[in-house]
Amino acid sequence: MTDSRIAARRTALQLLKFTLLSISAGLIQTAAFTALSELTPLPYWPCYLAALALSVAYNFTANRKFTFKQAANVPAAMLKIGIYYLFFTPLSVWGGHRLTDAGANEYAVLAGSLFANFITEFLVYKYAVFRAKPSDTNNFNNKSGDFTMANIHVIAESYVRADAADAYLALAKQIVEKTNALDKGCVSYRLVRDKADPRHFAMIEEWTDQASLDAHMASAHFVEIIPQMGALSDTSREGGIALFDPAF
Repeated sequence: MTDSRIAARRTALQLLKFTLLSISAGLIQTAAFTALSELTPLPYWPCYLAALALSVAYNFTANRKFTFKQAANVPAAMLKIGIYYLFFTPLSVWGGHRLTDAGANEYAVLAGSLFANFITEFLVYKYAVFRAKPSDTNNFNNKSGDFTMANIHVIAESYVRADAADAYLALAKQIVEKTNALDKGCVSYRLVRDKADPRHFAMIEEWTDQASLDAHMASAHFVEIIPQMGALSDTSREGGIALFDPAF
């Protein structure tokens, strides 16, 4: 399959997911707007603004996780979508207020605003907020019609001293939060604990490519925190690090 067809099918799949999530976000916005409009004496614009804020928070979280599948650079992504709404919100509030004052049905105005929001927000998400580079894209599985992750998977195991588990967890929480928030190319980064042995931990990682993993290991938070975590290890038991590719 050619790159252009892969890109087209990827966009179609993203649009389908975005549509379904946007419908649910629209239902949330409509329900919130209806509740405020019917149960309070507020005019159109504050009801619309509050409902929009609730919908935006849901839509951003859901689409980041399920449609565009990006975990890295969340603050930057939030800033970009915030800039979009810095323009869209006053325009839609002003336009809706003018139309309802002119006698237009407020629910018809809301529907028009939702449609405009849907089209423009998808374009902003795809081409500005979660714009993928060629090296970060997924391989397309021709047989199943789904996207399969051609990413690097890492499992880093460690055994911690009996008196150091709390300190280890505190440090691990710091690096997990910083890695997911700051490191480009990080798809997933989390710590798991052995149910049978509470001193046995594993960091489960997924990266878009080797360059992203290398950059992570050179980052300031990795250089600062990982040696501290290593100092809490039980040296009588051997941990290890293994890199995996998808099996199929």
